Amino acid sequence: MVARVGPQGSVSGDPRCLARDLSPYFAGRYLGMNQTKLTLAQSDFGWFDRVVEGGPGFDASGIHSGGQQELP
Repeated sequence: MVARVGPQGSVSGDPRCLARDLSPYFAGRYLGMNQTKLTLAQSDFGWFDRVVEGGPGFDASGIHSGGQQELP
């Protein structure tokens, strides 16, 4: 897929290939059984969603972003 990411949010120029992949290191560190158990132990959907998405920092990644990495 080609994404057009220009300066200041413009979509008119600077075409780049968009690719996603799994990061074995990141997945191994942030997607262990402990994270799965923590996610499934939530009492309602609101808390489940918060745990799945994780926090704002790299070290607070949840299952959703835990295995993804963007390729240059």
